[in-house]
Amino acid sequence: MPMKNSLIFCIFIVLLNGGCESGPSPKGSPLDNPKIERSIVNAEILLQKGQLEEAEGLINQVQTKTWKTQAIRGDIAAHRKQWQIAAQFFKQSLELTKKAHLTTPKVEEIEDIYESLQDVQLLAGEMTGPLMPPPKDSAKSIWFKPMPIPVQFKFGGYKINDITEKGKKSVRFIADYINMQNAEHVILYGHTDERGDAIQNQRISEQRAKSVRTYLQNDGGVRAKIDVIGKGEDEPLPLPRWKINLTQEEIYQRNRRVELKILD
Repeated sequence: MPMKNSLIFCIFIVLLNGGCESGPSPKGSPLDNPKIERSIVNAEILLQKGQLEEAEGLINQVQTKTWKTQAIRGDIAAHRKQWQIAAQFFKQSLELTKKAHLTTPKVEEIEDIYESLQDVQLLAGEMTGPLMPPPKDSAKSIWFKPMPIPVQFKFGGYKINDITEKGKKSVRFIADYINMQNAEHVILYGHTDERGDAIQNQRISEQRAKSVRTYLQNDGGVRAKIDVIGKGEDEPLPLPRWKINLTQEEIYQRNRRVELKILD
């Protein structure tokens, strides 16, 4: 049985602060314009119907970039399976939720955008930039959810030298984030997809997680204590919220991962 050829990282950030309250749009908000608001609503309806070009045409008529327009653009790119482009739009959307002059999104909307960013990064197979933490004023629950990060291994490999160049880039982003958090203790949980023998999958998940631990410590300058636990194939991720058909290989790729929990 060939071993799995990629690995995904998920970060659980355990923080006690946060919180978000939705409220009315401030006067002068771009979304106060009825024409803009109507275009956004109609674009969402077209997107739900799968009419991507029509939805894109409507949203492109909106001259002002808002968290909502960028989230819709991210959804359109995700439906087209343009994962890296979608990631950039979702990042822009999250950044715009911080702007005081924009309509405040609901907690559920922030969670959807944040989880969409996580999903497209998994499916892209590589990071497009540094790890993005949950929005400062978002719901507390977001801080406890996984932050998936793709880390690829050479086909059949599980040793540190089998981590691909794209995978090493992702691990360096993880190291930077851990160090920025001044973490003292973290846990790596390894996961595989469902193919192959369950016992072998458990072993692979643990071995790859150990290799990433070594890379974090030796090349990433991480001084935190790192424990490793192999989970094998037992905890597949739920499918993303988009109503699109992922291939079986794309589903497998999402499930090959490691979850990193930062402990207080």
